[in-house]
Amino acid sequence: MVANIPEQTDLIIVAVKENDNVTDGILFNPTKEYMLKPGQTLIVLEEDAHLNRLKKLVKN
Repeated sequence: MVANIPEQTDLIIVAVKENDNVTDGILFNPTKEYMLKPGQTLIVLEEDAHLNRLKKLVKN
């Protein structure tokens, strides 16, 4: 599923951090085609209203 997070939330995704013991790396400026995986952390520029949109998107 493509989430289109920036388009739906107006968030700017700066990076995605791997939270596993294997890579523990950071991918900067991920493309919109990048597939998020469980356990990853999004690093974003945001305003509270935009972050609330992301929370609603994740719940669905």
